[in-house]
Amino acid sequence: MEKDFCQLCGKDDFEEIPVRHTFNDYNYNLIHCNNCNLITVDPMPSSETVKSFYRDEYFEKDYRCGVKSHSYYEEESAAIEKANQVLPIVKNLKPQGTLLEIGCAGGTFLDQASKKGYQTMGVEVSTSMSQKASELYGVKVRQGDFEELEFMDESFDIVCMFDVFEHLREPRKALEKIYKILKHTGIVVIDVPTTKNALAFKLSVNLLKIFKKTRRISSPPYHLYEYLPNTLQGFMSQVGFKPCEVRKYATPPWKYLNEDESKIKKLVLGTVRYLNYFLSITFKIYTDRLLVIAKKGDDQE
Repeated sequence: MEKDFCQLCGKDDFEEIPVRHTFNDYNYNLIHCNNCNLITVDPMPSSETVKSFYRDEYFEKDYRCGVKSHSYYEEESAAIEKANQVLPIVKNLKPQGTLLEIGCAGGTFLDQASKKGYQTMGVEVSTSMSQKASELYGVKVRQGDFEELEFMDESFDIVCMFDVFEHLREPRKALEKIYKILKHTGIVVIDVPTTKNALAFKLSVNLLKIFKKTRRISSPPYHLYEYLPNTLQGFMSQVGFKPCEVRKYATPPWKYLNEDESKIKKLVLGTVRYLNYFLSITFKIYTDRLLVIAKKGDDQE
């Protein structure tokens, strides 16, 4: 274990989770902070290594990070569905203004936001996807790593991230930068998976511990941090954001199932995920998705 201290609480009380990613003959473990529950990849890959995860092959074959072998454009309907869910909430808080999407991929959400009257801009680390977004939708996209690009202070009304925040190496620094580039009445929209909060993950980890086994995953550690509702909001409150909308929700189980899984595995996981979905929508427990919309703390009421 190489981690010195937790990025959220600063403690050094970690426990290894029996899940390991293997990429380019290198092992990346998952560790859990016993103080605040933040889950982190250990060791943390370098910035250049992280960038190598998101070459063209990622968008062409692995856009669901190992859940399904789908391309970005096969999942485009999900981006439109997300826009239909989120933009009405954003519209109620910010009817107009400038909107930045970090990790805009092929530009589908930006296109939907533009149609709602927002002045949009995207940031995308992939050169090819940046070009496709501009060519297909005519949206403005800056190619590069958000954590390295320069932006003027207080230049955006809205900053959005969908399934991106968990991929960032330094979440607090990213939020501090977002805070600076938002106008004083600005809002941030963050939507992340919280799959480590789901019943299937909790059961599998407990079984692995009982039998002293480790689950080995042959893919990059795309998610550098795995968030629970309290840990994401913990980072945001430390920076000064005040939540104005928090939604815990669940992924329908039919969107989870991998066509490459065996029939037995599909049956077992399907049963657990349908149970999980029922518990999530009925009692709001074991939810595997989280949407947080927050405003700058210096907003003048």
